[in-house]
Amino acid sequence: MKKTLITAASDAIAYQLAYHLPHHEILFTDTKDQNIIIPDGNKSSFAHELLSLCLDLDITLVFPLKLSEQKALAEAKVLFEEYGIILALPDLIQAQNMKQLAYLFAEKVVAYQTVADYASFSKAVLGLGYPEKQIAIGHVEEVGDLIIINDHTKNNIFSGLKFMPFTLAAKVLNQNPFTKIHVYPLHGNMQVVRFIKLAENFVCLNLISDEIKELIQSLTTNLSLFGFYELFYCEDKIIRLNLVTVL
Repeated sequence: MKKTLITAASDAIAYQLAYHLPHHEILFTDTKDQNIIIPDGNKSSFAHELLSLCLDLDITLVFPLKLSEQKALAEAKVLFEEYGIILALPDLIQAQNMKQLAYLFAEKVVAYQTVADYASFSKAVLGLGYPEKQIAIGHVEEVGDLIIINDHTKNNIFSGLKFMPFTLAAKVLNQNPFTKIHVYPLHGNMQVVRFIKLAENFVCLNLISDEIKELIQSLTTNLSLFGFYELFYCEDKIIRLNLVTVL
């Protein structure tokens, strides 16, 4: 049985991940309030301290779920692998390819606009058809949730999707400095599926159609993905593919 370390144990997503790893011995960790404590991912020595911990506990697989941890470990995959420890992360080339899906699957990817200031945000949203059409916005680093701009739909905790009225989105974004975002047109209902891709198995955490499952399997094969991912899609079009990340 593999001994697996999952970070961000204060977030429910860590336990959702663990539930779908029945053949792994799971150890949870976080920066506080856990039996196993790790330093913050922004600490310069984070990678080496985590490596030392993994060696002490005989860990063979690590799922870093916090953004700061993922950034710190992206360049340390080879170091960990030298000690027989696998990081559930894409390497730097794979990560770059994930952000260039439009070049790999041009006919399957929803084109987005990058917005760098508040005036451009309003112009982009209106130009993409709001309010007649739904618009989704997300962080320019492609982490965290996508939020659907919609004045008539309330958040539904069971769907996993987040909605926000245009006026509230404008208020949140109209700050200095402005946070760069991507703006996506939606031609149908947006959905999100989380999946785990390891060497020996592939597990979808949601019930999805055969077509979407085939699409995900094609993505994991072409991009050589390994880890815990989420795919945002609309009808049969890809909106965004990224690591599941706790901000």
